[in-house]
Amino acid sequence: MDIGELFQIQDDFLDCFGNPEQMGKIGTDIKDGKCSWLIVRALQLANEQQRNLLIKHYGNENDEKIIKDLYRFDLNLIQEYQHYHCQTLMKIIERIELFQQQQQQSSSENNNKPISIKLFNEPLTHVFIGRDC
Repeated sequence: MDIGELFQIQDDFLDCFGNPEQMGKIGTDIKDGKCSWLIVRALQLANEQQRNLLIKHYGNENDEKIIKDLYRFDLNLIQEYQHYHCQTLMKIIERIELFQQQQQQSSSENNNKPISIKLFNEPLTHVFIGRDC
C-alpha cells in the first residue's frame, strides 16, 4: 500500500516540478485543477492569505507560475515532499527487511522455499528516481 501511495505522490510531484524532457510529458495537474498531493498538502499548510491565493488561482491555465511559486517558496513543498519521500521509503525498506527475516526463519523451520525478495524490491526501482535519503 505504501509503495503505491509513494508512487502516486511522486507522480504528482514530478508533474509539477519534473523536467518535461526527462518525463516525456508536460505536467498539467495545476491547470487541470487535479486533486494532487501537492494541492492537498498546500491547503493543509497554508495560512488564510495563501489559501485564498490557492483557491483563486488553482485550475487556471495562466496562473500556474503563481501556484508553483507558492508551492516552492512560501510553503516549501519541495522539502516537504523530500521529507515525506524519505520517511516513507525508509518505512517500506524496514518492512521488506523484516519480512525477509521472517521468511528466512519460517523457511528454515518448515523447509519451505522463501518468497523471492525481488518481488518487493522491484517496485522500489520505480520510486527511487535519484532521491537520497
